[in-house]
Amino acid sequence: MLAVIVWIAAYANLTPFADAVLTLTGLPRQTHLGEALHFFFYDTPKVLLLLTAIVFVMGIVHTFISPERTRAFLSGRRLGVGNVLAATLGIVTPFCSCSAPEFTAMCPRTSWPASWARTPRGGRYPPQL
Repeated sequence: MLAVIVWIAAYANLTPFADAVLTLTGLPRQTHLGEALHFFFYDTPKVLLLLTAIVFVMGIVHTFISPERTRAFLSGRRLGVGNVLAATLGIVTPFCSCSAPEFTAMCPRTSWPASWARTPRGGRYPPQL
């Protein structure tokens, strides 16, 4: 719960953060360089915060929906229907286990193995078939 509060506070204070960093540089925001730096210091943390939230939420969703369950849902469908259903699942769950390793590689080491963040239910990475 504390992480959610910290995330919301960080997201809500992105503009003051960018203003403060730009003030430290001594550049006025009215210049092209000042506006570019302000955009960078505003948008980069925003994207990282949103990526963190989406990967976390999709990690939770993936613990409830296993690949076997998805295969069972899609098997036996006609080709066109199966493709539409698979595309719909891809839209709803855009962050698969293929995109999470890039993000988790940037995260600091913790007491739990990083591979648990990359696979559903703490499985092996890559999963053994």
